[in-house]
Amino acid sequence: MTPMHHLQVEGPPSPGWLVTGPLGVPGTCKTCDVLDKSLGEVAEAIMSSWGPDTTYATDEPSRNPGVPSRSQCGTTALVLQDWLGGEIIVADALRDGQRVGVHYWNRLPSGAEVDLTRDQFLPNEAVGEGVEVARPPDAAWRDHPGYGPYLVRKERVGLCLVWMLSLSDAITRDSLHYRE
Repeated sequence: MTPMHHLQVEGPPSPGWLVTGPLGVPGTCKTCDVLDKSLGEVAEAIMSSWGPDTTYATDEPSRNPGVPSRSQCGTTALVLQDWLGGEIIVADALRDGQRVGVHYWNRLPSGAEVDLTRDQFLPNEAVGEGVEVARPPDAAWRDHPGYGPYLVRKERVGLCLVWMLSLSDAITRDSLHYRE
């Protein structure tokens, strides 16, 4: 049985994030029973793992080049759901009122909506009304072009969070040693 955890946000969300709704309600850490990670820690690990090999979609090159979050919304939403639970939301991505793709973000168990990749959009782009979308079982989408990038992102984020936990434990041990 997976334990319940409280979500924590240290300070205001980073630029480019969109967080709406309550955050202090219990959520579920689905991936690991022992790691109690805050939204800030998971978000930091996810954003540090962005790269050309973790993009979910094949976007046109002109879409806000130079912004690390570009085309990262699909794998970001999936991995954030792996760690914090909740639902995945999808909406049309619009440019000058015309549909040019889709955009994914998360609704946490608390009801808060979190979009770590909202800054990828240009001023003439918008996101339509979002709806919950069911996550397919892994076996059902293994041949999808986004599955490989998702696995790369999932592994990187897990390693980053374990490293953060190890570093935190080392700092705690060092500080306890100096108090003695």
